[in-house]
Amino acid sequence: MESVTQYTEEERQALLKFVTSVDDSIYAVKDIPPEIFGALGSYFSRNPKDFRDHILDFLKGTLTEDGELPEEQRIKQRQENLQKFLKSSYQPPGEILNAGLNKSRDFFTRWYGKYGHKSIANVVWQGFVGMGQSQLVARQLAFDQLAFFIEMSTRYVDFNNANWYKDPDIMASEFAALYCETMEMLIKTYNYFIEQGKNHYKRKYPFEMWREKQTDADKQKAEAFLTRKYDREMTAKAFDIARYCLPQAMPTNFAWILDARSTEFDIASWKEHPLAEIRNAAAMIEKAGGQQLPSLLKHTENNPYYGDKLHRYKGDFKQNINAAMSETNHPRPLKKAVHITQFHPGALELILSHVLANNNALSFEEAKKIIQHKTEQEKIEMLKRLVAKRSMFDEWVDPGFQMINIGVEFVSDVGAVRDLRRHQKNERCEQIYTLDMGYAEPMEMKEMAKEVQQTFRQAMEQAHEAEKKMRTQFPFQVQYILPMATLTTLRMNMDLDQVQYMIYTRSTPEGHPSYRQDVFNLCEAVAKIYPWILGYEKYPEHKNIFEVYKDAPMKDIVRMRTEETQLHQ
Repeated sequence: MESVTQYTEEERQALLKFVTSVDDSIYAVKDIPPEIFGALGSYFSRNPKDFRDHILDFLKGTLTEDGELPEEQRIKQRQENLQKFLKSSYQPPGEILNAGLNKSRDFFTRWYGKYGHKSIANVVWQGFVGMGQSQLVARQLAFDQLAFFIEMSTRYVDFNNANWYKDPDIMASEFAALYCETMEMLIKTYNYFIEQGKNHYKRKYPFEMWREKQTDADKQKAEAFLTRKYDREMTAKAFDIARYCLPQAMPTNFAWILDARSTEFDIASWKEHPLAEIRNAAAMIEKAGGQQLPSLLKHTENNPYYGDKLHRYKGDFKQNINAAMSETNHPRPLKKAVHITQFHPGALELILSHVLANNNALSFEEAKKIIQHKTEQEKIEMLKRLVAKRSMFDEWVDPGFQMINIGVEFVSDVGAVRDLRRHQKNERCEQIYTLDMGYAEPMEMKEMAKEVQQTFRQAMEQAHEAEKKMRTQFPFQVQYILPMATLTTLRMNMDLDQVQYMIYTRSTPEGHPSYRQDVFNLCEAVAKIYPWILGYEKYPEHKNIFEVYKDAPMKDIVRMRTEETQLHQ
């Protein structure tokens, strides 16, 4: 996808001091301090503007201008500020070191290119920006464990975008019209649910009731301020429902940083990707990265080995066991769930053995023998001591928890998986999207009118019918038309410190209801195999996780947020 933003010659000159391209939709940034890069990237959460436009706002002084001035005067000031910047003796910080750059590149080429000392490239990080890329590009990027990125939020940005991705393979086929019709239907349904969602939440939270829940400081503010805040929060809630209808072809924006070694790997493997869009993304990353890291991006030739994996081994592992289900008229009625795929029955003893070995002149085996002679209650008392001084701001428990892994399978909607996948320290596996797995319905939709529920289900059925017609010829490309309600599986291997971290960060009352439900399910699944993590010797039978957690003897290891709070800010 190419950028649609048009810049003046002066703007182009200014931007090229900070980015590698003013035309490409994927580009690298340069000579921007890390904190400023973070500030610019953070705008993606709530603002669909191009990263480059935000740079211009900085340079023109748009962010700090006097809003009381007439528009004509403000425009004039912006132009003057930009001209002043171009005429200044500004020298990018990196230019100061340019004298030694060629010698450094010779060093990189000799040791990295010739002898394969890839650790050099591990410490060279580069910032990139992707504008107008589909959800499938964002998914592929997220699977790089060292790619740290921020993405446009479905909660605060209206995704009613006519520039959705048109896959060239499908558009050149007999399915072009069906592809477009399905996309337009889903966007229409998305808009329908924004309006229905707003109406629903305004009935559920009338303005006066909402006002009473505001802070004393906000209550004193002008009526216009409160009205805008109220509308913004109602809209955010409506977006949470409507996002279930968003197809994967809808464009998003993201900024990320990645080390040179991983960038090199991504380029080489993405060049073999079955989706043309991701192959095109690889070319733009190579072009932008090549300008910034020419001596380190040396091995970016197509990698057919990793490409074979991205092609899912050309279907050689495809089984026919679900053929009958795939040809039914309705998606399978699966539900959101969490399954533990692997765990260690002696996890508590192993964790405490690591704690003892870390704090004494003991081997691990010696520590294990000591722990084996302790009672269950003594072991739980040791756990309590580990977290005795833990505050709400302390994210991690103890290195011993990081030594114990479990396997988890989430059965959830694509929208929630999109959020859970971001826990990149975990090892992750994900299948190709298909509505054969079924779809999730927004929980709030149960409170809405029958015709609203029926509209949603009809949209899912129509998308499934389109998928079944296209997927034989286009098994990868057909994912573009699948909505975020589509159920899929995300399998993770994670250590127990990551488990408690995910439960805490994803159960916050401000979080999306879908992934909140996922981590409630996760907490229940983990507590059943490791009841000691909540201070129990045995998991209480015939109780749900909320009852179990409410009465838990220990809540300082797993901190599940069950309360409700104000609406989204």
